[in-house]
Amino acid sequence: MKVITILKKHPFDEFAADFVHLFEVNSRQKLTEETLGLWKELFGKWVAEYQPQETPYHIRIIWRWEYCSPMCDMNCAVFERRDLRGCGAVFAHDSRNEYLNMSVGCDHDVKLTETELAAGLFFEMTYYPPEKELPWKRKKES
Repeated sequence: MKVITILKKHPFDEFAADFVHLFEVNSRQKLTEETLGLWKELFGKWVAEYQPQETPYHIRIIWRWEYCSPMCDMNCAVFERRDLRGCGAVFAHDSRNEYLNMSVGCDHDVKLTETELAAGLFFEMTYYPPEKELPWKRKKES
């Protein structure tokens, strides 16, 4: 299944509790309602602006997001379809549309509900909080 399919299937409110859980566990900070509202707006904007973009990449989830840093790509990484070596961290991928068009695969021992998967994929995209400059804003979309 593609990232965009998962995110369209599960609107932000459906996975907000899972997203808050990931944020609070990984940052050891409480998520404010104001910041959660910013992420909800960002989610709606990104889904609405999505334009399909072909990609030679896919996402592999090796284990759950709790206690992992998206910056380290230790649990979820971008891979080329023809290669088993990771190409980098999801949060740093330079095209949001390409990322949203990537298929997602979980290792057989990774147990995630669909809303946990949606929350984790969005968590990867928002490693930088919405009030800061995001990777998507620094690079030109193709």
